Amino acid sequence: MALRLQYGLERYDLTKIKDLSKLVETYSAVPVARNKAVVGTNAFAHESGIHVAAVLEEPRTYELYSPEMVGAARHIIIGKHTGSKALKYITQRMGYYLKDEELVDLSERVKMCSEFKHAINCEELRKLILNMDNIEVIYPGP
Repeated sequence: MALRLQYGLERYDLTKIKDLSKLVETYSAVPVARNKAVVGTNAFAHESGIHVAAVLEEPRTYELYSPEMVGAARHIIIGKHTGSKALKYITQRMGYYLKDEELVDLSERVKMCSEFKHAINCEELRKLILNMDNIEVIYPGP
């Protein structure tokens, strides 16, 4: 990564680093730490409200390079620290377009649910959305 970022050397296909790391992990039986830079599961994971808002607006705020450059993907974690901008981003990607007051209500529900566990997955979030009173679900067109 340093050769690419510091010196512009583009001789190597870095999009295979994540896959190569998984292969080495499998054959060596040595797990990669979740917080390991570049290849760890949480290398591009974000939860905190202000942190996620900044990443969504300008990814380079917290990411020196895009996750796709190393064959990874950005993950927004849904938990007790998740803010309304992150929830808006996630729910829109799921196909739900919520009003601001609905997002505030959903945020409170997420915080209550995540007090008992670490994070909420998309299916659990979908259930929370569909169980909200007076919600108007708008699906995007083709």
